[in-house]
Amino acid sequence: MRRKKIGFDTLFIVLGTCLLVGLGAVILYNFFNDSRLIRSNPVVEQATATVTYSPTSADSPSPTTTPTVAQAKIRVQVINYTGITGLAEATKTTLESAGFEVSCGNETSLKAVKSSVSEKPEVNAFSQISKILNMPVRSATHSESSARFDVIVILGDDYRP
Repeated sequence: MRRKKIGFDTLFIVLGTCLLVGLGAVILYNFFNDSRLIRSNPVVEQATATVTYSPTSADSPSPTTTPTVAQAKIRVQVINYTGITGLAEATKTTLESAGFEVSCGNETSLKAVKSSVSEKPEVNAFSQISKILNMPVRSATHSESSARFDVIVILGDDYRP
């Protein structure tokens, strides 16, 4: 039996195909590995740090704060954009001890997020919540009356517990 010699053309096609498949695999890996597909600023080096928040006695409301019936009916959503681990849960505990019904969670953003409070027009809890949390927010924005929560608190990059 005679062996067939592999020609230069065949070798070039095989190696080129392998190179393209490998390059495609690397591109797909990077594409799906990075959940943020569009970056506003190129990141040369991204430093990450894990910060854990431990509440202190100053974080809880003073003993003079007593929950009212109106507060118990106010549903508050706390969204933590600070990257500080445990801050949303600590804020939830603080607001619940003041009598509010609270749901919390964490989010991330590529852009800077400012702290804010948004409430339904018929709810008047902004001043009390911003005082309890020592928020750097001067006024509340109004959310839709049909919103699931009465008040939405955004803990942004400018928030310092």
